[in-house]
Amino acid sequence: MLDPRKTSSLFLVAAAALASMATDCEQSPRGLEPSPLVRVEIRLESEPAAEPAADQQTAFERCVERMEVENNVRPSWRDYAPTTLTETAPNIFLAEFFDVPANVVHTMTVHDRNQCRRDPLGDGRVSAGITVNGTIVERVIAATDALQFSIDEDGVVMSPAVG
Repeated sequence: MLDPRKTSSLFLVAAAALASMATDCEQSPRGLEPSPLVRVEIRLESEPAAEPAADQQTAFERCVERMEVENNVRPSWRDYAPTTLTETAPNIFLAEFFDVPANVVHTMTVHDRNQCRRDPLGDGRVSAGITVNGTIVERVIAATDALQFSIDEDGVVMSPAVG
């Protein structure tokens, strides 16, 4: 004799299999086409700043701690996880990515130790001196200093200034 619990489970599996075979794959939506991935080089030209005054030293150190990683970028396509910018020349920092979806608007924040010297109460966030694939990023989200850009399949970056 068949166990009723096993019979109902078997019936559900068989029904799901039949339903999936009954749909025409050409007509059935399967989600969006995945975006092609492109290479992106993010470059920060850091503006040097003087060491903070003695009475600002503690605040400066806390600012650097809030950055978590010195001189970093936090891109939306990596869930805003910090990625270190590598110094390639004095005050020039780079990060290269090969996993950036094309034809999508991306947001990122860039953090610079020199900004902590200028504003020890902040988190090192900067919005000037940043390029993506050689294009100056001009679209800045007000009050956050987050940057936005989009990139096409050929690596061409668009980042027009806001209004």
